[in-house]
Amino acid sequence: MSLHRIIYLSTAADNLSIDELKQLWIKAKSNNEKINVTGILLYIDGDFLQIFEGEKEIVQNLFELIKIDKRHKSIITVYNNTIDKLVFPDWSMAFSSTDYKEIQKLQGFENITRKNMSKIDDKTAIIFINTFVESHRNEVVYT
Repeated sequence: MSLHRIIYLSTAADNLSIDELKQLWIKAKSNNEKINVTGILLYIDGDFLQIFEGEKEIVQNLFELIKIDKRHKSIITVYNNTIDKLVFPDWSMAFSSTDYKEIQKLQGFENITRKNMSKIDDKTAIIFINTFVESHRNEVVYT
């Protein structure tokens, strides 16, 4: 089995309420559990940053569905490649909502904006997620 990771950034088509975000997360979590995909979804000031990993064909098929979802637009693929191991093996879909001001409080990400977030590489994205999760442990929903 070949493992694969996709990281993308997109903009929500509309501002989503907390209830709408919760429903999106519940559905994504349920779907990921069924197809053995793991990852995290962050909602940042109207943007989505999602990392998901799993068996290559399943992950690529899921991304094709994500790309046609009308709830977001302007998808920027940050990373789409084979990996040696899962970074989030225990998370069917972790979730958190935050803003860029909060992210700028993280060491090493003081100047992060949507523009430069769209230019980060895979390793930086993983470091960012791990830093965010460690500093916001009480705000991230894990399952």
